[in-house]
Amino acid sequence: SKNSQYQAILNQVKEMPPEQKAVFQAKVAQDEVRKVEDDLLYFLTKYVRTLDEHDTVTPIKPLPMEKQYLQDLAYLFLTEKLLYIEKSRQMMVTWTIISCCLWDAQFHDGRRIAVQSKKESDANAILDRGKFIYKQEPDYLKMIHKANDPMAYCKLEFGKQNSIITAIPQGAEQLRQYTFSLIFSDEMPFQEKN
Repeated sequence: SKNSQYQAILNQVKEMPPEQKAVFQAKVAQDEVRKVEDDLLYFLTKYVRTLDEHDTVTPIKPLPMEKQYLQDLAYLFLTEKLLYIEKSRQMMVTWTIISCCLWDAQFHDGRRIAVQSKKESDANAILDRGKFIYKQEPDYLKMIHKANDPMAYCKLEFGKQNSIITAIPQGAEQLRQYTFSLIFSDEMPFQEKN
C-alpha cells in the first residue's frame, strides 16, 4: 500500500547520515517549489492559509479549495484578460484573488500588480492578507522566493523576481503612472472615481 511505501521511505531518510539527509531534503524542497511555481491550484490548495477573525478557536484555516467556484475562479484568473466578479461577502473571493496575486508575484519574474480599493487603507488591508498568507508559507518556499524585509506599507516586493504588489486608492490617475501586469480592483461599484 502507499502508506507502507511512504513509511519505508521515511525510515530510509531517518537512517541517512546528516549530510545525505540535508541534500535529500533540499532536493525535495526544490522539487516542491518547482511544482508550486507551475501550478496555481496546487499552491492555493496546499499552501494558502487564511485568517478567520470570527473564529476564536481555529482562526487560521486553509483556503476552502474544495469549493468548485473557487477552483473555477483560479482557472479564470489564469485564462482571462478581464475578469469581473459579482459576489456577496464571506465567499472567500477576495482571499482567493489576493492569493492568486501573491502566487503571480512571488513565483514569477517581472510582475507589477495593483490592488485597488476605495481608500488606500482598504487596499492595504487586502494586501495585508497577502502578507499574512506569505508569512504562513513554509520556509523552503520563502527561502527561494523571498519577500523584501521589512515589508513596507502598501507594498509587497520580491526583489529577486523584480515583482511587486502595490496597494493604491481608487481613481484612474492612480493606475496611469505605471504599466501594471495585473490590476485587482476590489468593490469597484463602490469606487466613485472610476
